Amino acid sequence: VTLVKNIKSDDPALRGLAAFRIGKYKTPDAISLIRPVLKDKDESVQQRAATGLALLGEPAKPLLKLIRKAVEDEESEIRVASIELLGNASDKKSVELISKALQDEVVLVRRSAISSLGKLGDASSVPAISEAVDDDDIETAKAAAYALADLKAPQGVKALKELAEKEDHPARVWIAVAMHRAGQKDTAARFEKLLKDEDEKVRQQAVSSLEQLADLDATNLLILALDDDSQAVCKAASTLLATTDS
Repeated sequence: VTLVKNIKSDDPALRGLAAFRIGKYKTPDAISLIRPVLKDKDESVQQRAATGLALLGEPAKPLLKLIRKAVEDEESEIRVASIELLGNASDKKSVELISKALQDEVVLVRRSAISSLGKLGDASSVPAISEAVDDDDIETAKAAAYALADLKAPQGVKALKELAEKEDHPARVWIAVAMHRAGQKDTAARFEKLLKDEDEKVRQQAVSSLEQLADLDATNLLILALDDDSQAVCKAASTLLATTDS
């Protein structure tokens, strides 16, 4: 009821936010409520309305111009939604715009940007994604490393190799997983080195990541981890070994 009331507000900020959230939460008669606002005199209201309509499943192509502008909206939830919509729409024109969003102060926006850039698969985003592997948020850094592998582009593999040369990189475990996903050889050797890392947290991450390595028999690596001085690392290794048929 409040959203329906607010979409008729004299305040454009309130009007636009209502249009977006009516679409986001799929309220009754959402499309008929939002569509008139698409022609609002305020451009920010139009952008939010377009994003709300796209969230309802309306064809994205006619709305893309407005959705791109919504990537810079002051509300983070709208930035997240617009970035995800552009990725799902395979909108190549938004690559540069989404790459800039990797500098956003809101973690969820950065994570959405990584996800969308991975879907867009444009090699021009490699430099920005490579920088995101240094992100303070561990999930963003991990997603960035994996995105470089999933791009299936020589530039992405080259960036991973350069990152892998930094032996003390905070995301070195995720980089090693990404190298495997990119089809690079010597995965076992890389993980054996990680299992001897001085940082116990890194060794734990390495053990936990072994089950993600498709087409690699990690039995010997897990057995190696059983000799670790850390009880947590040993426990993680024994838990995974218990699930194997070896």
